[in-house]
Amino acid sequence: MAAHESGFSIPFHQLSHASGFLALKLNRLAAHQSEHLLTLLKNQWHPEHPDLQQLAIVTADQFSSLPVEQKAMSLVVSSSADTTESQTHSIRVMAKGIDRILQSYEEHPEAELAKIFSADFKKLAELLQSHGLFGYRAGGDFIFENNDFASPLIAASREDFVVRGTQKYALLETATLEQRILTENKIDNKIHEDLLKWHDEYRSASLNPNPSAHYEVPNPTRSAFLDNLTLSLRKFFRGDERKILHWGLDLSGGKTVQIELRNPNGDLVTSDAELKQGINELYQRVNKMGVSEVTIRQVGHTIVLDFPGSQSLSAAELIKASTMYFHVVNEKFSPHNPESGEIVNRFLQEVWNEAVVTDKKDLSQLQAIAVKHLDTETGKALVAQGLKLQDPNDHAMSSKLEDDDLCKIAVFRDSKRQGQAHPLLIVFRNYALEGSQLANIRAAYDPAKGNFLSFDITHSESIFQWTSRYCKEQITGTKEEKYSAGSGWRMAVILNDTVINAPTLNEPLHNSAMISGSFSQREVTQLAADLKAGSLTFTPHILSEKNINPELGKTDRAKGITATGVALLLVIGSMVGYYRFGGVVASIAVLFNILILWATLQNLGATLSLAGIA
Repeated sequence: MAAHESGFSIPFHQLSHASGFLALKLNRLAAHQSEHLLTLLKNQWHPEHPDLQQLAIVTADQFSSLPVEQKAMSLVVSSSADTTESQTHSIRVMAKGIDRILQSYEEHPEAELAKIFSADFKKLAELLQSHGLFGYRAGGDFIFENNDFASPLIAASREDFVVRGTQKYALLETATLEQRILTENKIDNKIHEDLLKWHDEYRSASLNPNPSAHYEVPNPTRSAFLDNLTLSLRKFFRGDERKILHWGLDLSGGKTVQIELRNPNGDLVTSDAELKQGINELYQRVNKMGVSEVTIRQVGHTIVLDFPGSQSLSAAELIKASTMYFHVVNEKFSPHNPESGEIVNRFLQEVWNEAVVTDKKDLSQLQAIAVKHLDTETGKALVAQGLKLQDPNDHAMSSKLEDDDLCKIAVFRDSKRQGQAHPLLIVFRNYALEGSQLANIRAAYDPAKGNFLSFDITHSESIFQWTSRYCKEQITGTKEEKYSAGSGWRMAVILNDTVINAPTLNEPLHNSAMISGSFSQREVTQLAADLKAGSLTFTPHILSEKNINPELGKTDRAKGITATGVALLLVIGSMVGYYRFGGVVASIAVLFNILILWATLQNLGATLSLAGIA
């Protein structure tokens, strides 16, 4: 324990049995980012409209002291740190009174002041969107909000922080010294992998025939060889998890997880054939995740997994299903539709506004809000044009093209909104392809396309039917062409309930496909790894998770080690006593044999159980 002026500090990483939580106060982070945002608005947003030039840019505390006339028109930068009554954890920029002016100018868009106001407001929206704040209308005001401002910092730390409950703290669980060493090794491995990818990208850019591409990737600032050498030394003195001989579940304790499987329609899987398929997929996923000595067995209609607690992997991570579906976007009800795009955009914005205000952003909750909004003025206009949304309580879907009149809501990832103020998209309910049909998944880089993911398709009949129906070649000259302004309809790639990309269909897809877009090297590599680890046909649900106390096998482990040592001494003593010098040589050979066997087991990452010892 070290003394400081403000108190005392304890180096947790040096304690062998530390347990508890480290709390990162997100309110302080929110306050700091709010100050930065306030400075940014004052220095980088210079409106030309006379009303916007008089706009006061203030904090929540400063707003309370403004005159009444300035309160009606102002930009208020606030965060959850400004009040203890806040139910949401976010950073906000509230444009007071601007939405009323915006609506009045929308009625006369050709007026000169309307054009100036629209241009200034667009610059404001783009500036705030570049910092993660997206806007929605609320009672005459326009609110820009970022509900996930802590994610970049948490991702940069590479620690397993979690944000729950009131979302005022990011919590990091502290465990044993061994687990901390494993975590630090994992973080160092990721940093080194990023450096290697940086070198690869730099070499690819340097060899690009386009001279301008040579300057797209900066020269790496560290040598990959020296970094690898220092990494090996750090892990050697710290403790390398690859050099640990793991104890089995019966000797070291661990977890027993009982799960059930549900199909894409949400129904419980009870068929023996489907359960065996699920077990095989889980087994393949576990093997590719590097978890050893895991036992998977069927018990009735459930599956039980036993894995040692020393594996540094939680049960949720173990069975987490990376589900991927490909849904065709219904461009008739897309914000990009030249004819009805404005109404569609207004409808989706209203749905998103309610989701933000009520904090109901799960996919099922968004679907329920969208169905409810079909009774509004904009919703009725879309229903009159033929929009049919799936009932939120009905989870049925298939790959059939014939039953394609029903639609559902899909959600873009925040960084993939394709220029929309809201992240919503309307796609057909039925899918064209699911992740379990992908094979030979590989990440690659092309100077023209950037980072992309390519894969082969098994059982490709459904994807061919869908893509040949809505690709550019097929819709040219038909009524569907006008909905997408002459381009093919888009294919939404939905990974774990979020749209990661929506490429345009130029031609039918059959045996292979490629997903390209604004992927970083880390994103495309992680995506490929998730899908290679197993795109599960069925979704697993945890029924129970039992922790087995390591004390149960501690006695057996101690007795086994003692018995091995005594037996070794007796063997060496008997050989030396009988063979003299020859016994000494033989004893040294036995010791070397044990060391080689031990080293082999360590490097293989083997798990030593009672059965293995026997």
